[in-house]
Amino acid sequence: MLPRFTIGDTLTATETLAQYPATASWVLYYRLVPAAGPAIAFNSTASGSDHLISVPAATTATWVSGTYTWASWVSNGTSSYSVANGTTVLLPNPRVVNGPLDLRTSAQIALDNVRATIQGKATADVLKYEIAGRSLERYQVSELVALETHLANQVNRENRAAALAAGKPDTRRYAVRLGRA
Repeated sequence: MLPRFTIGDTLTATETLAQYPATASWVLYYRLVPAAGPAIAFNSTASGSDHLISVPAATTATWVSGTYTWASWVSNGTSSYSVANGTTVLLPNPRVVNGPLDLRTSAQIALDNVRATIQGKATADVLKYEIAGRSLERYQVSELVALETHLANQVNRENRAAALAAGKPDTRRYAVRLGRA
């Protein structure tokens, strides 16, 4: 399952599960469960021995944006086995949303706020906040720099995961060929 998906787009993926080929009557199922509200379920069709996931845009357009916990499993009608699980974020469809829309991840928003604070460009709502009766107004520069490093690493991980999910190569890997000249 993709880490982020925009509702209103067509969801298409092909899964290869060597232990559970579609040619042996295995079907791959997905279920996405939000913190509140109805769950979303869909399943694969056979594409040779692979499992083809295809959910039309008209169907995903009815989904509600938010963070979902998901699970996938295979079944052949008599046996059932868990395959994977995780979380995904269903993003609002910018083609139909009315009003402001910020598609940045929470880590990217926090990183942007920390960088604005370091640069002296932060607004009052970024500089001071309160959670459960406890407030914070002042930051040590060393704390901000450490937080910026942590958040930048987190944003980089998110960006790499999104790129890999989109089929792009991992930019951290290099291919080197050694030989005699």
